[in-house]
This record gives sequence, C-alpha cells and structure tokens, in this order.
Amino acid sequence: MTNNRIKEKLKREQELNRAFERIMNEHRGATNPITAAEIADRLGIKNGLGSRGAREFIKSKIEDLYLPIGAHEGGYYIIETEEELNAYLENLQGRYKSIAARMAMVKENYERAQIDRDVMGDDEALELRRFLRKAAREGAE
Repeated sequence: MTNNRIKEKLKREQELNRAFERIMNEHRGATNPITAAEIADRLGIKNGLGSRGAREFIKSKIEDLYLPIGAHEGGYYIIETEEELNAYLENLQGRYKSIAARMAMVKENYERAQIDRDVMGDDEALELRRFLRKAAREGAE
C-alpha cells in the first residue's frame, strides 16, 4: 500500500470516528437511543454491512474511542448516569448467563450423543433422543 493510500485510509477513519462521536453525542441517555441501521445510514456505510456488520462497526468504535455506550432494544446511547450504567451491565450479565447456559446445554448434548452412539449406534441413538423429546413435550402439556 502506498503512502498516499495509507494517508487516505487514515483520514477516512478519522472522519468516521468524528462523525460517529457527533452522532452518539446527539443520543445521550437511555431514553434517546439510535439504531445501528440509523448510525450506518448517517455515516454512509450501510452498503454491504447489513445489521450484523453495522453492530460490529459500532462495537469497534466503542473500543477504539473509549465511549461509554450502552444499548437496549431501542438502540445505542451514551450512558449518562450510574443507573443507566447499572441497567446496561445487568442486561449484559443476563445475556452472559443465557449464553453460558446454552454452552453447557450444547456440551451436555454432545457428550450424551457420544455415549448414545457408543452404546447404541447412530440410528438408534437418534431415534431414542426423538422419543425422549416427544415424551417430554407431551408431559409438559
């Protein structure tokens, strides 16, 4: 990459950073959020990013710029109070617990499947799991 291209890329990055900071400063407090799509649209980076890409971009800006940005179902905002900080941290903790539980369940299912295959073979193990799931669902009704 030539020096000019490097300089252009750095300049574009600095412009994006300043624009992102301006946008976020308009959205202070949990009652004044902005969505990832709106941020991407205002920055002109929507093309090719998609919603996941826009969220990843925002996450990278939070890390790069050290901004105290929280989020909820309404979008992103600059955290202004300790109450907002605590609410956001509780939200993250809940998501962490949910992900940890899912991780444990997947690991347990994998280990059970390995044991079932070793004992019964693939087809019988699959049929047994289907039967047990169906019985559990019918018992819950």
